[in-house]
Amino acid sequence: MPGSRRFPLLAAAAALALSVSALGQTPGVAAPSVPESPGPAAQPTEHQVTLVTGDVVRLTQWPDGRRSAMLVPAEGGAVRHNAFISESSDGLFVIPEQAQELVDAGKVDARLFNVSALVEQGYDDARSADLPLIVSYGSGDRAARAAVPDGAARTRTLTSLGAAALRTHKKRARTFWDEAVRPGSKDAKTALDGGMTRIWLDAKVTASLDRSVPQIGAPAAWQAGYDGKGVKFAVLDSGIDATHPDLSGKVVESRNFTTEGDTASVVDNNGHGTHVADTVVGSGAASGGKYKGVAPGAQLVIGKVLDKNGQGSTSAVIGAMEWAAHTGAKVISMSLGSGPGNGDDPSSLAVERLTAETGALFVIAAGNDGPAPNTVSNPAAAPSALAVAAVDHNDATASFSSRGPLTNGSLKPDIAAPGVGIVAARAAGTSKGQIVDDHYTALSGTSMATPHVSGAAAILAQEHPDWSPQRLKDALMSTSESVAGATGYEQGAGRVDIGRTTARTLFASGSVGFGFFKYGAANEPVARTVSYRNDGDTSRTLDLSVRGDNGLGTPLPAGMVTPSADSVTVPAHGTAEVTLTADPEAGPSGRISGTLTAAARDGSGAVHTEFGLVKEDRVVALTVHAVNHAGQLAYRNSDVSLYNLDTGALSTLPLNAKGDVVFRVKPGTYSLMGFLAGFDEAGKQVVDFTLAGDPQMVVDSDRRVTLDGTAAKEIKVKTPTPAEHRGLMVGYERSSGSRSATQIAQLDQYVDHVYALPTEKTTRENFTLFTQWVMYTPEIRIDAVGHGAVRSPEYVVGSPKLDGVSLRRVVPVGTASPAELTGVNLSGRIALARASADLSLTDQVTAAAKAGAKAVILYTTEPGRYLASAGTATLPVPALTLDADPGRTLAQQAASGHQVLLIAAEAESRYAYDLLFPWDGQIPDDTTLKVDTTTTARVEADYHSQTGHPAAQDLRWAYRPGQVIATSWTTPRPLPAPIHRTEWVSANGVTWRHLVYLDKDWGSHYSGPMTDYSPGQVVKEDWLKQVARPAVPENDPEYIPVRGPATMNLAITPWTDSEAVHDGVYSYATDTFSTQLSAHGEVLAKRITAVGSFPAPYAEPTEYTLTMDSARTADYWKMSTRTHSEWRFTSARPESGTAPLPLLQLYYDLPLDLLNRASGGREFSFSVRTEEPGTAGPVRARTMTAEVSYDDGLTWRRAAVSGGGDGRFAVSTRHPEGAGYVSLRIGAQDADGNSVQQTITRAYAVK
Repeated sequence: MPGSRRFPLLAAAAALALSVSALGQTPGVAAPSVPESPGPAAQPTEHQVTLVTGDVVRLTQWPDGRRSAMLVPAEGGAVRHNAFISESSDGLFVIPEQAQELVDAGKVDARLFNVSALVEQGYDDARSADLPLIVSYGSGDRAARAAVPDGAARTRTLTSLGAAALRTHKKRARTFWDEAVRPGSKDAKTALDGGMTRIWLDAKVTASLDRSVPQIGAPAAWQAGYDGKGVKFAVLDSGIDATHPDLSGKVVESRNFTTEGDTASVVDNNGHGTHVADTVVGSGAASGGKYKGVAPGAQLVIGKVLDKNGQGSTSAVIGAMEWAAHTGAKVISMSLGSGPGNGDDPSSLAVERLTAETGALFVIAAGNDGPAPNTVSNPAAAPSALAVAAVDHNDATASFSSRGPLTNGSLKPDIAAPGVGIVAARAAGTSKGQIVDDHYTALSGTSMATPHVSGAAAILAQEHPDWSPQRLKDALMSTSESVAGATGYEQGAGRVDIGRTTARTLFASGSVGFGFFKYGAANEPVARTVSYRNDGDTSRTLDLSVRGDNGLGTPLPAGMVTPSADSVTVPAHGTAEVTLTADPEAGPSGRISGTLTAAARDGSGAVHTEFGLVKEDRVVALTVHAVNHAGQLAYRNSDVSLYNLDTGALSTLPLNAKGDVVFRVKPGTYSLMGFLAGFDEAGKQVVDFTLAGDPQMVVDSDRRVTLDGTAAKEIKVKTPTPAEHRGLMVGYERSSGSRSATQIAQLDQYVDHVYALPTEKTTRENFTLFTQWVMYTPEIRIDAVGHGAVRSPEYVVGSPKLDGVSLRRVVPVGTASPAELTGVNLSGRIALARASADLSLTDQVTAAAKAGAKAVILYTTEPGRYLASAGTATLPVPALTLDADPGRTLAQQAASGHQVLLIAAEAESRYAYDLLFPWDGQIPDDTTLKVDTTTTARVEADYHSQTGHPAAQDLRWAYRPGQVIATSWTTPRPLPAPIHRTEWVSANGVTWRHLVYLDKDWGSHYSGPMTDYSPGQVVKEDWLKQVARPAVPENDPEYIPVRGPATMNLAITPWTDSEAVHDGVYSYATDTFSTQLSAHGEVLAKRITAVGSFPAPYAEPTEYTLTMDSARTADYWKMSTRTHSEWRFTSARPESGTAPLPLLQLYYDLPLDLLNRASGGREFSFSVRTEEPGTAGPVRARTMTAEVSYDDGLTWRRAAVSGGGDGRFAVSTRHPEGAGYVSLRIGAQDADGNSVQQTITRAYAVK
């Protein structure tokens, strides 16, 4: 069956501009054994990825293997923040609502939203400030040269495609997106603007002969006088080492298409390009002729498209293809690929157009994704390309070589050549492959096979300079060595034999393809023409025979593929044709390939034509019809997914305008689930979502299934206090053996209802429905006194908030134009304004505020939900919106001039709900969720602040019981610290991880441990409470400092706060660190932080000194501005394995207020607890000293210290009034002499 359009194969939308990799094979790597010495401390790995919409995805990989993520909406971006999330073996896709219909329509490349692939390609924000795109235009090249959308810059015009390569800086991605699909478009949901017809990811490209040259018959061609002399031959790769003896004087033209170094330099800093070029044109000078290339007489044209890391871009490759084709190169060799495809990506389209325009033959590596079928890469999948497979020296197909057919049934690869252990030139300063000597190295891959065929093509072009690319291709294929036991989907027509080709005067069509035949269709026989050309001086009669099988060893029966005659006579210097007909009903199903052999009766040899067809195995049609909860046809922003419980394959398709989608699948057991959106009466805004389906259904015949959203039950949460959600998720996870698929609808606060259709209980594998809620106090309620509640007021996104209870008169002001505001008294009142096409929302609110308005309510006269954003503007007063009906009603009430509004608002919620409820095995009939002491725990949380200016954010990630593979998603939310908040969290087997960020830029933050709460449990937590300083977080074995035979492993976080379990994650944008380890007066190591592996060279007991200095400069950070810590500890080599290090830790507990202040003018006492993490039994300090400073450490005075019997000491001092900040210097020592001294500048404040 052809691949599904988006998941998993993404054949029509996402496989358009995939990551191009050089098709060299990398040897397998054995799993490492467990080391005796400790490895680097396990730390979370974080990636931030900005999408083309401007939205940001942040991924965190935790040391325990769990993964978490969050979607951060673009600043000043869309009002709505809904997204569809799909995670399976095909990747992690995050598609915001505003892009979903464009992706479904194939207008925007789904790979732009494959977050895991973007990270893999290096397009995360840390490694790339820009997002590269390829944009095609309907009106061709003229439009491609026109002005580009705001927010992007053109980097290259791709003439062959009528397209342009663009780069949008990620900080301006939202601007680009708004321009590309702005409301002025004919259809803003499914059409692009500015003449654009499609947006692709400009995917990164990456760099994938003694016996191999004779193997393909090159010496015979040389003996006949053909070595490629005079033929221009282009290699598009990583450049060339033109100083190599084998390549001296070979390059006649070159250009650099990368951003590496001098734009005129094509020096190969990777080695891949030199190896490929040498395989074609190498003289063998450095080996006495042993490693001579296939066509040493050819003229070499070099297009450098890969940098020293073997990376480039798809647009650079296309630009190089255009350039090379117009230099007059007859053959263009490309050992690159873009992953399995159907020849419909930009680079494949460029192959087709440039072949037709210039007559160049593109010889392209088939790929290294074998031995699975359907793995031939783009652009080798282009019909005109000569796609090259790899064989070993015995002509056996290399295991890594990509196999056909294409998923559309097309026959690929075309030909094969040696690609295993190929020895060719080694570029100076590189070390790729198995190095032979200073001049040569051995590599394997279809990258190595490709230049063998390219060189053969150059030789043939020398012999026949007037031949077209198709004629060259046919000649090479029809005279190749047809290898017994190899199918056409493995080696194409066979292994190239240029000696045979140059000696022949009889040629045939290289291949014919019959395509894909659907199961159950009225498949009629299909005829293809096979041509024969005789360049000899006498006519020849050819006897025709057919052989082939279905890929499983079943020979083709008579009549399935037949020629129109048993023989054909080809006149001298003429042509003849026969018709080859395939009757799919006359034989078995499968991936059928075979050979039509034409043997000359005069014994002068035979030529052959490869053929192929795919006859679909038995499939059944599963037709799905869907209606949402309101009974409307579900298609916009709605998708249906089918998960194969036998194979773990996931396919997701959009519904059409009739609410239908058809899956053609093999009989089996599947999980069918659909996300169905419901819209407001105007069809503009999503207001509800329904999850409907059957998690276990047998599909063994054609079926029609209706997903009836009207029968779905609402998922409701009952809380002990009034609450409204500020974001929720509804999703499911379905597993098949060790594989699983998770799909989630992440929904914003404007989605009023979510529903789920009850199902029967599953009996195989695991199915879990889950819903996650973030809930707070209702932000605002407005009552029109005497008339009741005003329905559905919503804050303008970015608006300041009202707070408290008040009575305000509401005054209608028309559209708040200058004329309408003249003479109007709005002092302390609420302005009621009608939305206007002539005035921006910002202008309306600003004008009303200048007239004295306390707040502004805007209403629309258009049907549907009215939601608005201030964008990047700052509004002077709170602004809210009303839909048309409540807006007009309030306007009528206010017309009297005496209408008063009772407003109850809470700008900062004093309580919160973090809830996750899973249902295993089925969607139940009752999906009402009750929050009480049987289902939740209560957290009394104090969020401190150093400045009093709230800029913090927090979030909680939740992991369902048994959830290990799937990513945990959450919604970040503002944290108005300083604040005390009561928080209810699910205590139903869910594991939580709480993070608190210090600012809005997602840099420095504190991470709590994985926590399981008990029902009814009450917990007290402090966040951002001083004293922040370096420490080893408690209760986490990943952080325990240990010693091995020759190294020690440290994980001291630089900013642990008062909660000893909080890991303070730093940011290089604000923080500086310096760490040093020494012993016996010798510096053993210098690092930035005390995280990772450090040397421990001494076997005997040795005193080590570890010092760490840290500093932070940030607007939100006024305390612990500098710290200095020094640990002295004795360590000896353990007898076996590892042993904990006696690093004495200081854990502070100070009675500070929410602004981290102590009272001045009175006695102040606090405790310091000591511990050596990981040691057997409690090892604590016996003595402690304490000093305080009020001048940032210029002078110190002693503080009283008492206690210590249990390792806990009390420190007492009297702070002068108005002392400002207090610095601390604490020293402690255990009974064995291990000690710590810690100095914290501005540890806390005095009020």
